[in-house]
Amino acid sequence: MPGIYDLAAQRKASAASYIGYKTPSQHPDRIMEEHDLVYFLEGEWEIYQDGIPYTLRSGDVILLHGGRHHFSRRPCQAGTNTIYIHLFPADNDRYFPPSPPNKGKTVPVFPDSPYAPENRSQEEPADDLLPEKISCQGSEEVRFLFDAIAKTFALETYKREEKISSLCQLLLRELYACAHHKIPGDIFSAAIGYMVSNSQKICSAGELAQAAHVSERTLRNAFLRRYAMTPCAYQMRYKLRQAAIELMNHPQATIRAVAENLGFCDEFHFSKSFKKEFGIPPSLYREQQAEKMDPLP
Repeated sequence: MPGIYDLAAQRKASAASYIGYKTPSQHPDRIMEEHDLVYFLEGEWEIYQDGIPYTLRSGDVILLHGGRHHFSRRPCQAGTNTIYIHLFPADNDRYFPPSPPNKGKTVPVFPDSPYAPENRSQEEPADDLLPEKISCQGSEEVRFLFDAIAKTFALETYKREEKISSLCQLLLRELYACAHHKIPGDIFSAAIGYMVSNSQKICSAGELAQAAHVSERTLRNAFLRRYAMTPCAYQMRYKLRQAAIELMNHPQATIRAVAENLGFCDEFHFSKSFKKEFGIPPSLYREQQAEKMDPLP
C-alpha cells in the first residue's frame, strides 16, 4: 500500500548522505521511526517492505515508510551506490504498520486524523499518495534534490534546517510528479527547459522531443494529458507571456526587436499571435499597461 504524505508540511531530516557498497551487503532488518528515502545511482538491490519485494536499479527511488518493516533477503550487487535521506514524518503523514509486527518490534502509535486511510471517504481524491517504488529515470530534478539535501545536511550553513525543509518539500512534490504521470522520466522539464534556454528561436516539435529523449508522438500525448495543449502551443503561450513582460520592462524597445529576441520570424506574425492570446495588439497592450503604472496627478 502507498504512503500518504502531507506535501505541504515542514520537514526535518535526521540524516542524509551518499553511501556506496563495494562488496555485496544486506539491507538492515528494521522498523524505523523516520521515513527512509533511497535514490539508486547504480547497481541493483531487492528490498522488502512488509514482505513485499521491490527490485531497485539506477534511477529508482524507494520510500521505506516510517513504522513499516523493511529488510533484504539477499545482498545488493557489488558497486551499488545510493543517496539516502532519513526524514521525520509530518503530523499528517499516514502509512500502514506491519500486521502482525515482526520479531516483537514496536510500531509508532498514530493519532486519529482525517488523513488516516480509515477516515478518508471514497470520493476524496488521494492526491497525496506516494507508492513505495518510484521510477525517476531521466528526472534531473529528483537527482538534483537528493544531492542538494545530502550536501546541505553536511554543511554548517545559515538557516540549514529551513533549507533542508524546503528542499524536502520540493523533493516530495517531484516524486509525486514522477509517480503519477506515468511517463518515462521527467520529459516535461527536459522539453520546457530546452525551449526556455533557446529563447531566441521557436523550437520545432522534433527538437523538443529530441531534448526529452522521446518520440514526437509521446511528447505530444504527454503534454495533452497534463496541459491540454501540444508542446508547440505551450511554447507559444510561454513566449507570448514573456513578450508581455518584455514590453513593460523595456519600454524603449521596438515591437520588432521584442519579436526578434523571442524568435518570431517577423513583426506581423508576432503581433497576430499576441492579439490572439491577449485580445489586443502589442502596441496597445504596452500603452494600457503604461497608463496603469503612471502615478496619480
